[in-house]
Amino acid sequence: MRSQVRLPDPIAAVFITEQLADRQTAAPDFLREKLAIQNLAEMMSDHPDEVLPRLVKLGMEICGAHSAGISIFEPEVGQFRWHALAGELATFEGATTPRNFSPCGVCLDLAQPILMEHPERAYDWIRDAGITVPRGAARPIDHEGGGGDRDALAGGRRHRPLQPGACAGDGRTVGVHGHGPAHGPDRAAA
Repeated sequence: MRSQVRLPDPIAAVFITEQLADRQTAAPDFLREKLAIQNLAEMMSDHPDEVLPRLVKLGMEICGAHSAGISIFEPEVGQFRWHALAGELATFEGATTPRNFSPCGVCLDLAQPILMEHPERAYDWIRDAGITVPRGAARPIDHEGGGGDRDALAGGRRHRPLQPGACAGDGRTVGVHGHGPAHGPDRAAA
């Protein structure tokens, strides 16, 4: 799919998606994942306003990441907004990132999982925020049959190849990005 979109040279220089295929896979912890899903299901019925923060914390724990968050694309203003941030990214709660100049935007453009190394070298807004991202991954998630209008970003030390909900990266960040009315963070892909 990458051949359909030509990446600008600075972005292509940090684009290392081909390395995803070479990453070792850790044995899945199905019980831990099942318990996390059950916990989220309970929270949805009892405390729906706490689901996203809990999802972020569970993702961080399962992936062994240092930070995590939720990012949702706001099409009316052409940006992603960060919500439910935890860890190193917590101070960026409510911040926005540009749709057409961000790792999340690249993920949506390519409609495939991506991996970037030090995206702050390509994106001045990441560099200017003082964020260092050794490796960041994003993965599209199909939303209501929309085919890739959502993307998930994750970074974790122990991971499997990118699958829905899987972790990737080096323990720096975990997040989920999406297309919707008003939410969202993006840190590793940022």
